[in-house]
Amino acid sequence: MKSKTIFIRILTVVMLIAITALHAGSRESSDNVKALMEASGITSGDISSSEGRKELNLFNVFAMAVGHSNRLIIKKEDINRSEAKKDQAFGAFLPRIYARGQIIYPENNTYTGVKTGLSLNLRQPIMTGLDEISAYKGYKSEILMKKYDLLHSINLLLSDVSGYFYRASSIETDLKSKRHVLSLYSNVLRELERRVALGRSRRSEVLRINSEIYSLQSAIKSSENDLASAMLNLSSLTGIPVNAGLLNSHTFPDPDDPEKNITSIIENRWDVKSAREAVKVAETRLLAAKGLHLPSLYLEGAYMLYTKDKKDRDYYGSIGIDIPIFSGGMVMARIREEESSKKQADVNLAETLRNARNNITDAFQTWKNSREEVEAFRLAHASSENNYNVVLNEFRLNLVTIIDLFNSLTILQNAKQNYENTLLRFSYNRVRVSIEVNGITGKKIGLFRDSMPAESEKKAR
Repeated sequence: MKSKTIFIRILTVVMLIAITALHAGSRESSDNVKALMEASGITSGDISSSEGRKELNLFNVFAMAVGHSNRLIIKKEDINRSEAKKDQAFGAFLPRIYARGQIIYPENNTYTGVKTGLSLNLRQPIMTGLDEISAYKGYKSEILMKKYDLLHSINLLLSDVSGYFYRASSIETDLKSKRHVLSLYSNVLRELERRVALGRSRRSEVLRINSEIYSLQSAIKSSENDLASAMLNLSSLTGIPVNAGLLNSHTFPDPDDPEKNITSIIENRWDVKSAREAVKVAETRLLAAKGLHLPSLYLEGAYMLYTKDKKDRDYYGSIGIDIPIFSGGMVMARIREEESSKKQADVNLAETLRNARNNITDAFQTWKNSREEVEAFRLAHASSENNYNVVLNEFRLNLVTIIDLFNSLTILQNAKQNYENTLLRFSYNRVRVSIEVNGITGKKIGLFRDSMPAESEKKAR
């Protein structure tokens, strides 16, 4: 009777430990998900304040993209799944407790020695090859891998958002430039009509400039359609209104040359960290496959709750071992499969490292080149603007022809478009450098937030 009481107490303690462990695992999963909700660095206040603005800078658009992105939700759910798998792996260490009922026919058989009844059974695995330990270690790496995938997806989202944002801004800037040139053509047209009325210019010159105006109006209409399409694409990605205004300036400081610390920068990239964790996951799965050659060791016990022929001793305990002898080649095939997966993970890591170095170097060099282009196109734009003003004044004095005026106006239009588009490329390239070195999201989001204009220059003045 004393042994029976001890057995019941042990069974109760084991059940309480199992319940407590599972509850702790669930709480840990909840805390991890809550922490990852702010992986981008964007807060609910950033999203709500952005939704109420009529003019949006890149940070506002990115904040709304984070709030509306389904791809990030999917990545978060991947983390939840991995945490659930880790809890399952942890549960493999805990005992299996179950009730077993059976009715034996005929009841008086002597072959099995088993009687009709209901019992409470317990099975505690001690070692099942290497399944438990490898699964637990593997899922810890898998959770980290999914976390890094989420962080990398945030960077990719910012890359997509900035690409669409600056494309729409480029079209919008080009449209403003064309409208400005159209106003210049209109001024020239008025001057020509005045000169025709005085007999100082030919009527054909008025017709020619009208032709230029109609062509420019057609180009403006085409740009308006392109802008509407670009804004629709941006709205689909981020959830912003299609008629929102875009503020495309920024005050990012110049980046440091990444070549000075390229190895550290590469190792801290989210895609590289994810690839390294993928290698660890493949290693643990290979370890589990090799562990299928090992025996399984377990404790087993039962307590009889009901039986017709109840005796004084209605419980038992045992230790068992299962030794694999032949499995039809399944174990060796599983090992080959996991070895192949490990090689794939190694190759993917090497490729990720190579691509990371190339992307970082290319982003910085492209930004550096665009900075030099900005200054060159600024000087070209200033020179073409001065040239147009001089030619316009000389045209009024009959010192040059209408052809000279058209040429100067065309040069001014091209120079203005080139300069403004180069400014936008410079801004995009600066953002791209920060994305490639993980220097703009997460805890570093403050630099991104503070570098964006709060209102248009016109309003600020």
